[in-house]
Amino acid sequence: MASGARPSSNQRDESATSSGKKTRTSRGHDHCNEFCVVCGDRACNHHYYGVAACHGCKCFFWRSVKQQQQYLCRYDKNCDISPNQRNACRYCRFQRCISVGMQPDAVRMQSTRTEKRAASSTTGPQPVVSSTILDSTTGPSSTESFEMKPFTETIEAKQACEDNEKLVLAILELERRVNEVADFSENETPYELCSLDEIFYRPDILERYRTSVTYCVRLHRATTEELEFCKYRTLTKAFDMVYSLEQLGMNPISIEDKITLLRHVYGQLTVFDIAYGTVQATKDQSLLCLPTGITLSTNEQIQDNSFINQSLISQIASVLVTALTKADLSEEEAALLKTIIIVNDGVQGLSVNGVEAIGSLRSRLHSALHQVCSVGRAASTATQRFAGNLHILSKLVMLSHDLIEQFRVRFTFQKFERDRSSTQLFYELFGDLFHQTRENSSIIENIHSMALSKARNSPGTVVTG
Repeated sequence: MASGARPSSNQRDESATSSGKKTRTSRGHDHCNEFCVVCGDRACNHHYYGVAACHGCKCFFWRSVKQQQQYLCRYDKNCDISPNQRNACRYCRFQRCISVGMQPDAVRMQSTRTEKRAASSTTGPQPVVSSTILDSTTGPSSTESFEMKPFTETIEAKQACEDNEKLVLAILELERRVNEVADFSENETPYELCSLDEIFYRPDILERYRTSVTYCVRLHRATTEELEFCKYRTLTKAFDMVYSLEQLGMNPISIEDKITLLRHVYGQLTVFDIAYGTVQATKDQSLLCLPTGITLSTNEQIQDNSFINQSLISQIASVLVTALTKADLSEEEAALLKTIIIVNDGVQGLSVNGVEAIGSLRSRLHSALHQVCSVGRAASTATQRFAGNLHILSKLVMLSHDLIEQFRVRFTFQKFERDRSSTQLFYELFGDLFHQTRENSSIIENIHSMALSKARNSPGTVVTG
């Protein structure tokens, strides 16, 4: 499978086999002069596991080692590994990964802060709570655990603590899967024009954007293509979180309610996710790390047509990154806050059933967050930290507004239908600068119509106009 792939010119000396076949460009990274040494596709802009590799091969290697997969070749163990054929034989693809120098130890060394805390604890056995969301048969979620031990006196309180633990573990597992949800065909799924309704009925439409979320410092200027892809990656993550809320025990809600949620929470969730990822990746508060592995600087000029502008980069870095650095959130606190953003009570336009379902989940999330804040703290200190964590969310409102306005300004001045069709999902979500005016006019007309109808039905009232 490895014999047909062609590395770049500076890698041919390291590879025993090559062909004259020209490899395709993945996602438009024309500036990247490295090729994946496994399949020959365009490589990521930083090395994974010791070699230059594309997102597809990197994710495939990660899953294979992490899950200790055993593959078999149906042919002669010499299958072609090329961008178009790399999924045909997993055995040969994995052997190719090993032969070109990918390091399995680098995968085994990766662990979450939750796993480290559980492993380092010596205060007795840890409570292990299995999560059944998505697929409980794979990944570390079935044995992943953490300890919450606030003071409890009653059976009801103990049960509430256990329920909170289960909820937090389920959220951690959900985010892990959302961040690593890429499949073997991640770089090969064709682009489809689609509507918001379609992606909720067919989530696989967004499969090409489900690459591994990676926050890191990369000292290269971000290209227009990278920023465009990152825009869709942030939308896909927000969509996956909204789409999967019912797996956290929330009562089912309609597609219309989910679209309303996505429209209202995309900005805040994206801004928070970027800021928190930046805090985890670097202490340099002049930098902003994006989930696709690219880095922006407050001192760097960004393309005018990007989904994020220079002013917003500076604001996120100076306001939100600073606040999150000071807060020093744990992994559990950050995961809970992200979910609270999605079910915040400021979302308007939900059905009665949607309001009730989301309100119930929000109460559970607040209870779980307060319990996490109580671990190892006095009651008064825990309450202060709980309030401080929620206060961070208030900083998202204006930043999110600026992000959405960037979309609206761009759509307002896109004169060609071709430009809008290429960003149809975002246009459906946010519209242009005149979209809100039209909505307000429609609301006013409806109110006026209702008032006239009520006046006509009132005895002794003279209605004019």
